[in-house]
Amino acid sequence: MRDQWEVPLGERSRWTMKKYEYCFKAPLDTTLDHHRAHKATPEHLHQVMPRLTFCGDGHLPESPIRIVARQIKAIPPDYEPHVELLTHDVDTLYVFVSEEEGGLESEVTLEDEVYQVASPMTVLLPKNVPHRYVPIRGHGFVFVILDLPCDADYNAHTFPVKP
Repeated sequence: MRDQWEVPLGERSRWTMKKYEYCFKAPLDTTLDHHRAHKATPEHLHQVMPRLTFCGDGHLPESPIRIVARQIKAIPPDYEPHVELLTHDVDTLYVFVSEEEGGLESEVTLEDEVYQVASPMTVLLPKNVPHRYVPIRGHGFVFVILDLPCDADYNAHTFPVKP
């Protein structure tokens, strides 16, 4: 019989798990999942901007907040913004990070105002305010944190803004 530390977390039964073992989850690659307001082709996104769900869409359903990260590997010269202007009926945060200060530059739109941001940066998106981000230069991660339980349906709280 293998020691419990030799058995990967996902292969252990609930009966042999330690009390808090359910609290540990690797992120899911959700690049190919459909979400309202995303318009780029999934293949394009997978190559240059993979999406990881740390908690959300039923992954780690015990979590009271939703955390998704978009890894910006590269921004192609022909890049068209991958997301349309949208709103959420809950408060949201964008957190821009990179290995070096200023390593990821993006444009953030809040309603009719456009801001240039460079990592590290946090942006509060008040509920019902139309918003989006567009990576401009560099590489890094954009974490999207919503005040939304992880067992909630993201699309039910996401509303594309009609032009």
